[in-house]
Amino acid sequence: MTTDHIQTAYEWHGGQWSPLYSYASTGGKVHSEEHHYALIREIEHCLLHGEATAPDGSPRALRELLSVIISQPTEWGIFT
Repeated sequence: MTTDHIQTAYEWHGGQWSPLYSYASTGGKVHSEEHHYALIREIEHCLLHGEATAPDGSPRALRELLSVIISQPTEWGIFT
């Protein structure tokens, strides 16, 4: 996880209560297994439905973030 991944989460999040916003606002932490799955679902939703637009118009950074999150353990070290 890098600051670029955090910035990507800020650019693509679906609002204050979204999993991506929580991830970004806490410095890239995955808080629980539920949060882990919710992050993956939100990113996949953005990719499939195009409801968010990256500043450069490309979802490349979002795909990279998805790859990072899939392999990232939760804050407690548990892989989902």
